[in-house]
Formats: sequence, structure tokens, C-alpha cells
Amino acid sequence: MGPVSETIGEVWTRSPANSLRKPIEELVGHLDDQSTVDFHSFDALIDANLLYERLLTALSAAFGLIGLFLSATGVYGLSSYSVKRRIPEFGIRMALFAVFVPARRAARLNPIVALRCE
Repeated sequence: MGPVSETIGEVWTRSPANSLRKPIEELVGHLDDQSTVDFHSFDALIDANLLYERLLTALSAAFGLIGLFLSATGVYGLSSYSVKRRIPEFGIRMALFAVFVPARRAARLNPIVALRCE
């Protein structure tokens, strides 16, 4: 078995690439009977080279969405905990007919600020 050589050629055309497949295979077949011809479009080569970057982008986006979900869950949990701790305060305010600040508004305010008169 002799040395294996590889020759790469490019064919630029405005017509569909598959229309030139048979004439090129015949031409190469006349030059060397043991040769094989492999066709790839330029778009397919670009897609193959960019596959890693596209997968990495999708993975980064997925981690970003997971981080966004976790941070939103954390903010919800923190505000829920804050309101739960202040439920007795809301009950007292409602019992006093919310003289100073309505209970809904007090949920958003600092307790010290909520006690001042307006």
C-alpha cells in the first residue's frame, strides 16, 4: 500500500452545488480510479464550525435563566418573610382602624417610618 495523499479542491458556482456533483465525480474518476469525492456546502462548513459556540451560548442562556429564577424566588421569599413577621403589627393597625398608615401601605414601608403621622 502506497502513501495516502489528500487533495482538497474548491468549486465556486452560482448554480446549485448538487448540479455539479456528477460531472466532478466523473472528472476525478478519469484521473484516478481509487479517488473519492466528498461534497460540502459552504453553509454546512460554517454551521459545523459554529456548533460549539452556539451550544455554549445556549448553555450560558440556560444558566442565566436559572439564576434569574433563583433570584426572583429569593426576593419573593424575603418579602414574604418580612410580611409574615409583621402580621401582628398589621392586626394591631386594623384593630386601631389604621389611624396612621393603611396596612397595605405599611407592608411596603419601614416600621419606624410607618409609625409617623402624616
